[in-house]
Parts: sequence; structure tokens; C-alpha cells
Amino acid sequence: MLAAASLVPILQMRKMIVLPTPTLLWSADPCFDENGPINSASENSQHFARRLYETMHDIGFFKERPYQPLGSDTAVNQTLTPK
Repeated sequence: MLAAASLVPILQMRKMIVLPTPTLLWSADPCFDENGPINSASENSQHFARRLYETMHDIGFFKERPYQPLGSDTAVNQTLTPK
């Protein structure tokens, strides 16, 4: 978990953009059942559910709008075409 948070500033120093922002989950084991779904009886389950939903929303946003270098025809079309 913390490895991603430690790596982000290093990538940013190298002028890289890290999207979406890593989602940190602490003491996550009790918040999920053995098959993967969130255990609603756990103390932090609502917080984790919200954070994971926001992260998946961000991932979907960038998946629908992949990076295109400036100056490429695709980049121009993406900025002019509404989604």
C-alpha cells in the first residue's frame, strides 16, 4: 500500500503524471470477506467502498480518454468531440 504512495513523488520529480491518484487502504483485511466483496459489518467498510468507487470512476474516465501526445490528430479530435 505505502509503496505506491512512496513512488508517486519520485515519478512526479521526473516530470511524470500519475493518474489516477493511488488509493491507500489501511488494515483492509477485516473489511473484505474471503471472496472479495466488502464486509459491511466492518468498521471502515463504508469508507473503503466510497474510496474504491471514486478510484474506479477515475480509472474509467482515463480509460475512455487515453493519452494522446499534443499535436496528434487524435488529441485534437478528442478535445473537440464531446463525450
